[in-house]
Amino acid sequence: MTSRLTRLMSLPVLSLAVGSGCVVVDGDGPPPQRDFYGDISFLWSFDGVSDCDAAEVDEVDIAVFQDGLLIDEINNEPCVGGGLTLLDYFEGRYEVEIDAYARNDELLYSGGFTTRVTGGAITDAGVITLEYYGDDPIEEPVRVGDVAFFWAFLYPTDEPIIACDVAGVREVDVRLTSPGLEDVSDTFACAEEGAIFSGLPAGLWTVHLDAYGRYGSSGDDIHLYSRSADFTVRADTETDLGDINLERDEDSFADITVEWGFNGTTCAAEGIDSVQLTVKRDGLAQAEETPTVACSALVKVMSTFVPGTYDITATGAGRSATWTSQTTVDVAPDTVAVVPLQLAPRR
Repeated sequence: MTSRLTRLMSLPVLSLAVGSGCVVVDGDGPPPQRDFYGDISFLWSFDGVSDCDAAEVDEVDIAVFQDGLLIDEINNEPCVGGGLTLLDYFEGRYEVEIDAYARNDELLYSGGFTTRVTGGAITDAGVITLEYYGDDPIEEPVRVGDVAFFWAFLYPTDEPIIACDVAGVREVDVRLTSPGLEDVSDTFACAEEGAIFSGLPAGLWTVHLDAYGRYGSSGDDIHLYSRSADFTVRADTETDLGDINLERDEDSFADITVEWGFNGTTCAAEGIDSVQLTVKRDGLAQAEETPTVACSALVKVMSTFVPGTYDITATGAGRSATWTSQTTVDVAPDTVAVVPLQLAPRR
């Protein structure tokens, strides 16, 4: 088959149109006849390389189809320059397939595209990326290592604790990220105390930790703590990061203000010098706060509590009786729970 092909790009563009020329008509003559034929132009890229020599491509084969039928075929076209222009196709839709060969006729790259030809115009299909056809190159095995770490929580102060129940944590989400690699992630019960990840490609990584508790009768997740830390994975080695101290999400915690008084009497009248307060969260064996406050203060503000249900007790020893009051309060995230107590003598 005779090739209707000419090279563009690095070579001067030569017109191969047959019988081209100027048609001159006077004002009374018929209008110019419509051109029903057009050209197809494209550039190539061999897996990102446009230069033939750099991609080791010597020749290309072109096959043009319309409605599944082969209508044109160009074989052994030298690969010179950055692309090709195919001439004189009747307007319509075409599929173009391209194979690129090395000098020893080894098929290196293959690809194709679909385009529509408009009469009297050059259709520019842009850059067509041909994918590598041969066997994948032999790659060096990826060197991998392991990482291990434990979690702790800055609660209720900036001194870390490892007790999940006191910190209010049920689960810890762990996500590992590294430039150019897919994320690695998993969720752990807080009681597992830490995690080990094996088979990580050697290099720089970042660990992101997010700790969640439960709040409310529906048991909704609430974000309590988080922390990110960078580390380096070394091949054939387990990297121990030790304890990672997760910082509080302050908007998830609450404060408690306890106010107290006496029915019909006062601290001084009853000889009560101080009031013992007890703040105990539901489900914990030990109280979280047990401050002793001057009775005359009549108020105590306490900060940083995990949201939940708390028993609040106030007790004061007087000259003739012990005065006490107790209540249960729901402490919501990002609030100040005001707890009023009226102490009465214990009988």
